[in-house]
Amino acid sequence: MSLKQYFDKYVIIITDDGKAFTGLVDDYIYPEDNENNLESIVLKTQKGNLYEFTNYDIETIEIKGFIDFADTFV
Repeated sequence: MSLKQYFDKYVIIITDDGKAFTGLVDDYIYPEDNENNLESIVLKTQKGNLYEFTNYDIETIEIKGFIDFADTFV
């Protein structure tokens, strides 16, 4: 699964251990820029918490919306 497509999208992630996370994919990290050589995304929750996920951490991911150019949730 390519994670780049989720950048700037509002998503729900279910992890491989069954935990649910909801928020904006705030950053995409290329494999060559990541110390584990895996692509990853950084999810920012409404509370401002940041979580990094690789595709191995994610069981499912669903796009719930996106951010337009005015930084408004659509």
